[in-house]
Amino acid sequence: MDKWDPIGVSGVPEAQDEYDGYIGGIYRLLASRAKEKQIIDHLYKIETQNMESESSKKGHKEVVKALMKIYEFLAAYNKTDAPDRKNLRGLSLKFLAV
Repeated sequence: MDKWDPIGVSGVPEAQDEYDGYIGGIYRLLASRAKEKQIIDHLYKIETQNMESESSKKGHKEVVKALMKIYEFLAAYNKTDAPDRKNLRGLSLKFLAV
């Protein structure tokens, strides 16, 4: 919620799950290697149609880049052998540095 908070609820403890319902669709786009523009358009659609709020797509590129880094980190983590995850710290620094 630090990068994408279209309705401004990041500081509201009771609303920490506000966007959980959108994770599945975003994950499917990331897993299918959708282009950046497709994911930006998806976020825009969520904001304008589902949330019925105004959106300019401003900042969406930064959000999508962060989401792609998180996805790549998780994909690399899942490929790492469970007993030997020595490089996990390096992976987190590489993929999550924004």
